[in-house]
Amino acid sequence: KEAQLTGVRDRLREEIASKDSEISDTRAKIDALEASLREQEKSYEEMLQNLRNDVAAATERAAASEGSLAELRIKLAQADEHTKAVEQELERERQTGVDREASHKESIA
Repeated sequence: KEAQLTGVRDRLREEIASKDSEISDTRAKIDALEASLREQEKSYEEMLQNLRNDVAAATERAAASEGSLAELRIKLAQADEHTKAVEQELERERQTGVDREASHKESIA
């Protein structure tokens, strides 16, 4: 009986050692996975910050472009006004020329 008990104890010790080894291996795997997750999280945070920076830069560029566009619209409106003024002056000059010509023809007749 004692030999049987010794055999059972030895098998239990072996099982316990095997389970301890499995638990240690599992803990090592968990530690490695946690380290990997921390690295991925850090990488994602960096990518997210880069995206935020890109959005901020694009927003600034868009605002600058909108400002430039507004300036161009003002210049275009001013150019349109100037063109109208020149066209009106040309029309007055043509009208004055036509009136002079008509007046000249009347005085000749």
